Amino acid sequence: MNVKKMILRGSSCLAFSLLFSCSQLSEIQDVKPQKAIAKSKGSNDGGVTTDCAPTQGSFTSYVASSYAIGDYVSLSWFGGLNPCTVLMRNANFPYVYQNTVASGVSNDGGGRFSTGFNIPSAPTNANYQFYAFASGNCTDGTNVTSGSFSVSAPTNIVTYPNGGEVFTSNGSGQGLVISVNWNPSVFGGSNVNITIPNDSYSPLFVTGGNNVPNTGSAQLYVPSGSILPYSLPWVTQYRVRVASVSNSQVSDESDGTFRVSLAY
Repeated sequence: MNVKKMILRGSSCLAFSLLFSCSQLSEIQDVKPQKAIAKSKGSNDGGVTTDCAPTQGSFTSYVASSYAIGDYVSLSWFGGLNPCTVLMRNANFPYVYQNTVASGVSNDGGGRFSTGFNIPSAPTNANYQFYAFASGNCTDGTNVTSGSFSVSAPTNIVTYPNGGEVFTSNGSGQGLVISVNWNPSVFGGSNVNITIPNDSYSPLFVTGGNNVPNTGSAQLYVPSGSILPYSLPWVTQYRVRVASVSNSQVSDESDGTFRVSLAY
């Protein structure tokens, strides 16, 4: 059976976006519907889909109820012919937060799409879903997750110093240089702020820690006047804290304390 295209007035393509891409909304003409992609054998999907957009299908990897930022996720679904872009979106308010997590995802010839990625930086007070968008499609995308999930602050971001290290100055007026290493993948494109707090005293004054490029390593300088005697253990034990400039909820501290003091 032939399908009649319809002229849509204005710039909106909401009404028939599941049948036609934006570029196809022009003069009336007869077209034949595109051939549907058959389900893989054993799929419990409720239907098939056309070349226009992916559809929620039989999952080989269900999403968990929660992830930490930086966790790796494997995702699979059945869909159409077009390569797909996958977005992580706020489940209740999609346009408040959405972030591309995979692009150019192609099916295996039998209608199945598979991809993997790390959970990007995102506010921790919301639920999320993964949506797939077919290339060149003007629809609102299709949810390809088995449910929504929450996001928690990442773990094991700071890798050095991470507890037990000792940094000492010889007391001759020279300061100290402390190298800091962290996992940059959880911060995405954001720069980071690096501080050295104390559990029971004032933070250690350092320079070089503000708005640092997210390369995974940096060097902080501790002026000599900020370094206290080793004989004061309760005020010479610190942790490194690395936090996203764009989202301060994404941060991590050293697992244990390290010492910064004058030579003993």
